[in-house]
Amino acid sequence: QEGQVLNRTIVFRGVTYNLNLPVNTAVNWDFYRFSYEYDFIATRHAIIGVIGDLKYNKLDVQLASPAGSERTEQTVPVPTIGGFARFYLAQYVSVTGEFTGFKFDHNNFNGKFYDFDLYGQLNFNESFAAQGGYRSIKVDYIVDEDDGNLQLKGLYFGGVVRF
Repeated sequence: QEGQVLNRTIVFRGVTYNLNLPVNTAVNWDFYRFSYEYDFIATRHAIIGVIGDLKYNKLDVQLASPAGSERTEQTVPVPTIGGFARFYLAQYVSVTGEFTGFKFDHNNFNGKFYDFDLYGQLNFNESFAAQGGYRSIKVDYIVDEDDGNLQLKGLYFGGVVRF
């Protein structure tokens, strides 16, 4: 984002970016999910179960302004656990809700990672599907005197490949 004017003062990698300062930002977030799903209820019309997964996050964040320029690259694997429910509205159409999360609170390290996903899926066959839904990811952390929060939410559309 180019020339965004800050509505509050932030400190990023030791550089203070003051209120009303124009800042150029670039964020690249690669997000991979490795999961195991256990279905404790499975019928023709519904599946309900638990999910354990590892969310592998690779972040590259850059800020540039008259106050200075900084960049950080971080890789953060986050284990999460949660539940899901999937209902089949027709043979090839389903609606799924998932919630997974992680919370850790110990001495000078506090972290939260919550992921909510509500989506519909149209299966073309056993291997391919189209998907669309609403997703909300919330991350909060405090490590020593460093803290941050991130919230992403909104609609999405995509494809699914199973093998």
